[in-house]
Amino acid sequence: MYVELTTPRIAVWNDFLVKQRIKLELEMLGGFGKVEEFTNNLIEEDEFDADQKDAFKNFVKDNVQEAKKANRQAREARKKALQK
Repeated sequence: MYVELTTPRIAVWNDFLVKQRIKLELEMLGGFGKVEEFTNNLIEEDEFDADQKDAFKNFVKDNVQEAKKANRQAREARKKALQK
């Protein structure tokens, strides 16, 4: 059975799904060097519009910075708790 794709899958991603994707990429790949390749593949498969690529990359970058900040703060809090 073939179901025609009429809406790009990325269009239905919400904030939670994007953050889960970011978390998965960090855990599995150790970074975001693959974001370019990931977005290019989505564009080639007509699941993502090329004009959204830069906005998506900026969104990923911003979320990575937030995640790194949260991790740093949690690490500092653990160190502080162990010092007591």
